[in-house]
Amino acid sequence: MQPIQDDDDDKAHIAEDAPLVIKFKHANADHEPIMVGAVLAKEQGICHELFGGAGDEEGDGGADDAGDEPAEEGDAADILVSYKHKYVPEVVREPKIHFWRVPRLGSFMAIPLVYKSSLSEEAIDKAVTDWIEVSK
Repeated sequence: MQPIQDDDDDKAHIAEDAPLVIKFKHANADHEPIMVGAVLAKEQGICHELFGGAGDEEGDGGADDAGDEPAEEGDAADILVSYKHKYVPEVVREPKIHFWRVPRLGSFMAIPLVYKSSLSEEAIDKAVTDWIEVSK
């Protein structure tokens, strides 16, 4: 993203030639000072693999195609079959995991939420609709 002026169009904030990064905007209270504003470069961690579209790797979920049927509601593993994701059962054993500080034991799961732009009413409506569906 790049700075914009009041009279710019709806795509002026996009720097097409900039490297793709993940910028953290929210975190729980324990991690907020470290995470909010932090940037994860493409060569750091495993989160960028979610956006590659290179097919499913071990640990990645399915349901990239509209024709895939989601699991039954209430199924404990439905997210693992229904949505593209990255799941690591034990983070200290995965060399691709990026740690901001001292590694801690635990698991990791990420699900991509991708919106091309939120600068239109349609994009905001879509985000709210998706959020309501995920909340159910």
